[in-house]
Amino acid sequence: MPVLFPALGIPLPEQTISGNRVIELTRNYVVAFAELHLRNHPEPLLDGPSAWYPEVTFEQAQIQSMPRAAATDRMSARRCESSSQSFTGKKRECTPSRGT
Repeated sequence: MPVLFPALGIPLPEQTISGNRVIELTRNYVVAFAELHLRNHPEPLLDGPSAWYPEVTFEQAQIQSMPRAAATDRMSARRCESSSQSFTGKKRECTPSRGT
């Protein structure tokens, strides 16, 4: 909030973005994210900088992901546990738990 910057000893930025512009940017990027990740629709807005939104910058994050098989095994194990079964990693399947 630029109004508080002087009181906090933070220098004012040379340019600020209006509240309406912030709402527009946020809305469009959230919708693009949801379209891409929930509906699996390609969203060019998320591919990189856009001439329509020069205020937005992209930074690459260094993310280490687990191998796909390990992630799948974890999800399968959780699914088995929720159905009172156990997960056999070698066969990659749910089996009835002993004693049930």
